Amino acid sequence: RSTGFVASGNVNASSYLYQPWFAQLRGGIGFVRSTASGGDGDASKSFSLTGEGGLNLFPASRFPFDASFSVSDSRASGEITSSDFRTTRIGLRQAYRALDGAQYLARYERNVISGATFGKDVLDVVEGTYAKRFAAHAVELSGNHSSNTGGVNGTQSNLTRFYGRDSYAPAANLNV
Repeated sequence: RSTGFVASGNVNASSYLYQPWFAQLRGGIGFVRSTASGGDGDASKSFSLTGEGGLNLFPASRFPFDASFSVSDSRASGEITSSDFRTTRIGLRQAYRALDGAQYLARYERNVISGATFGKDVLDVVEGTYAKRFAAHAVELSGNHSSNTGGVNGTQSNLTRFYGRDSYAPAANLNV
């Protein structure tokens, strides 16, 4: 016979700095506490903190910036999994819209997942996009690179992708 108990709680808040158009802030903190006991009399207890935060600078402008992070624990999700794991995410995003209508976007994201049974796995993603309309043409160029390392056996993979598209609409009922 074995028993288990998980308790979790979260508090979140959001506000702005100076004016809502200048900077928006959000954040939260939480906890996960668990106990498990088996038929042999052994008991285990664990406690971990979770949280999230974010910052948006100039969110309504032509050059919004967004930074975010989060730390979560699988036990707080309420789902039954074969092993407990912890996830950490960090993201940065910068966009820019030029006066001529060109749009640029750059993004970086890091995801780290760690658990006792599978080790630590890290995924890094870098992405960039350019888009602009020229008369009847809409051009989009993008590229991204992802790198995944870790796990129990230390596997590694890298993927780089470039993408280009030109949409041509010479008339309302024709699109190439």
